Amino acid sequence: MKAKFIPDFLNVALGYGVENLDAKGNGERELFLGLDIDFNKLPGDGDLLASIKHVLNYFHCPASTIRFAHGVTLYGLRF
Repeated sequence: MKAKFIPDFLNVALGYGVENLDAKGNGERELFLGLDIDFNKLPGDGDLLASIKHVLNYFHCPASTIRFAHGVTLYGLRF
């Protein structure tokens, strides 16, 4: 049996953004690589808990993130 390093509820997320956007569509592009929690895969059963986990999946908790724009920036928490 192989050991798992990453739990099932933890995902890697990729994001893209632009700062200082002007009317011509120019701006500073940013690429984000971070962690994301899939609440539906957390342990626990029951209708109420399943509903709560489903709703929580619409919100993304801040997690460690790497930003690629004019170099690399590391964030412990990113909103």
